[in-house]
Amino acid sequence: MEFNFSKSRHPLPVVVGMCGHGLAISRALHAEGLSVIGLSSNLGEPGARTNSANIHYYEDLTGKGLISALLDLRNKINSPVNPILLLSNDRMVRTLAEHGDQ
Repeated sequence: MEFNFSKSRHPLPVVVGMCGHGLAISRALHAEGLSVIGLSSNLGEPGARTNSANIHYYEDLTGKGLISALLDLRNKINSPVNPILLLSNDRMVRTLAEHGDQ
């Protein structure tokens, strides 16, 4: 499922990591009528094939791979407003804290 985000005036929710936690977040937001972007590095994880999010696969969502994936996604979504990042684990939070200047 592909979405056109270029005309959205609202921040887009981006769920990073579609494990059970990410899937729950995605389903809750989708149930409220929001278009959700999900990032996955494992197509076998619970949310990687959900219909509650537009899934983007990236081989690496750890360390600098996470930063690269987020920068790539930012270019792909072509939204006039910055997305809201919803991170599914503490390592991702730490990575963004360490590399937030990018």
